[in-house]
Amino acid sequence: MLKSFLIIFLDITMKLQHKKFLTKKLNNKN
Repeated sequence: MLKSFLIIFLDITMKLQHKKFLTKKLNNKN
């Protein structure tokens, strides 16, 4: 149970990081 929670947490974190990275990229273009 704890393991699956960690996996979900990591997955969400990665998605958030990816979003931040994408927005940074978009901001740099402007």
